Amino acid sequence: QEAGCQARPSVLVRPAHTKDQATTCGRRAERAKGTLSHAIRASGREPMKVSLIQMNSQENKDANLKKAEELIAQAVADDNPDMVVLPEMFTCLTESDEVRRANTDTIPGGETYDLLRDLARRHRVFVHGGSLLEIDGDDVYNTTVAFDAEGNELARYRKIHLFDVTTPDGKEYRESASISRGGDVVTYDAADARVGCTICYDLRFPELYQALAKK
Repeated sequence: QEAGCQARPSVLVRPAHTKDQATTCGRRAERAKGTLSHAIRASGREPMKVSLIQMNSQENKDANLKKAEELIAQAVADDNPDMVVLPEMFTCLTESDEVRRANTDTIPGGETYDLLRDLARRHRVFVHGGSLLEIDGDDVYNTTVAFDAEGNELARYRKIHLFDVTTPDGKEYRESASISRGGDVVTYDAADARVGCTICYDLRFPELYQALAKK
């Protein structure tokens, strides 16, 4: 999570299937929107409709999971999306390593994993699970899990670029002090779209996106 930013996942979707809406403003955004619309028309394919779930997750994992379930149900009812995307660390957001480890999940078979799988089946949508705290042996990872509309696992991605920085005011952030680093570049197919997985600080490293584009 970058300083001052809401934790969130990045989902790279090839232009033919990116929702044709701009979330930024100004002429540059309008030009990008026009280019995207042209790419969709040229592909001859229907655009994929994606609902992005915004949350204010705290340390109470049970409450966070309940809220995620409610918000996904609301998004499906209101927007009828093809895919829903949850934020980074939606299960538990904390600065305490003790709390963090107490709220980890195994993959597969953990509480969050099972919930996301069941939500995908229930609502018949692709679910991109933002990220959760995965426990694997002694290591904790910042991990994305994605499911298809039948609840089949499509992908797992462990965040590669951890947020280790010192801000201009001297404050230090060391994600690597409690989170282990992933090493795999991960994509998956959602209908006709190829989705590339990244999380938050990964956005600062263009070589990762170059590798995703080649896949």
